[in-house]
Amino acid sequence: MKSSKEINDEKSAIRHTIKIQKREFGQSKLDAISASIITRIESMTEFCGAQTIACYYPLSFEVNIAPAIDRWRREKTIVLPVVEKGEIELRQYCGKECLREGAFRVMEPTGQLFDSMDSIELIIVPGVAFDIKKNRMGYGKGYYDRFLPKLNAKKMGICFDFQLIEHIPTLSTDIKMDLILTEQRLVL
Repeated sequence: MKSSKEINDEKSAIRHTIKIQKREFGQSKLDAISASIITRIESMTEFCGAQTIACYYPLSFEVNIAPAIDRWRREKTIVLPVVEKGEIELRQYCGKECLREGAFRVMEPTGQLFDSMDSIELIIVPGVAFDIKKNRMGYGKGYYDRFLPKLNAKKMGICFDFQLIEHIPTLSTDIKMDLILTEQRLVL
């Protein structure tokens, strides 16, 4: 059995490899791939049937769903994470004009605190990498792993296809996704 240090070292190596691959694609290519991922999300029954969706405001190297969440908020309640005291809380997304830079340069909503966790039907989760067993690897701070157990929502991990790998080493605290979507594959 591997130690947590060995697992964390393996995760660091995966993070490094993914970072290099993202640079090779370039931002304009990643944005074009993001558009195709958005189209796939919008065709999913999990998305179509959900009225309240938690998602994220993307960093430059994540699947860019920013244009879509502006559309989605016209028909659905969209909530985004805010990091407060080392934990995720959700706030309603009211448009780009209601965002401020938060922890780790992530744009966070300034809207009303959202505490109706039971009403969230879908959460769209970013990650550095996912594997074919629906494991997720984040940035190493554990925010989502602590937050996701508070929801009964379907957990949809989204990533670029090169971020979907064979195996991610996991700890007992790592939370699996219910499904993972890339521009090419769907893992159920």
